[in-house]
Amino acid sequence: MSKTRAKVAAKRPPRISILLFLFTVIIWVMLWGEVTFANVLSGILVATLLNLAMPIPPSSALDINFGGMVRLFGSWTIDFVKASISVAWLAIRRDDPPPTAIIKVPMRTNNDISLTTAMALINLQPGGIIVDIDKRKKTLTMHLLDASSTGKVAEQINQLTRIERRVIRAFENRDVHEQPTKPGSGEEQPSSAKSGEQGETSSEKRGERSSR
Repeated sequence: MSKTRAKVAAKRPPRISILLFLFTVIIWVMLWGEVTFANVLSGILVATLLNLAMPIPPSSALDINFGGMVRLFGSWTIDFVKASISVAWLAIRRDDPPPTAIIKVPMRTNNDISLTTAMALINLQPGGIIVDIDKRKKTLTMHLLDASSTGKVAEQINQLTRIERRVIRAFENRDVHEQPTKPGSGEEQPSSAKSGEQGETSSEKRGERSSR
């Protein structure tokens, strides 16, 4: 956006987005888990209050793409069905529960609304949950339910990056082609080992002092 357009946009009053209004209602109903008259009515009330209390600033980086929003919800629904089947199979099978994992995945959104939307849609998917976010580094920390293989972990990472890419296309009207870096897998050293090393270091220092 040029400086001239930014100045003109800054003079405009905040606006209410119909698409975001509908999106808020849909997310509200999805959070309740079923489509009922009461849930839809309460969603409309919540969306109205949010739009009146926090309208979109005129200089917002949002650039709504209606076609991208349709594709976002379509692909999200398909992913939701697949993830639900996978989690259901983990619950009913006779094998031991699979190992879990904590991963870090970089995000590529440009504004808080896109980031919040992506986080909400990711958390609504079965099989994983966001446990922390670093807004400065734009990195999500996620807990994965099934980390039985590198293929399973990669599949879930691809799923959440696909959601993020669809959100960026729907709310920022731009395409993201580059893939995020691999999730962090650093392991902390046990506290007992650390204390042992400190004890050895202190004993060595005492030995050096006594020899002197």
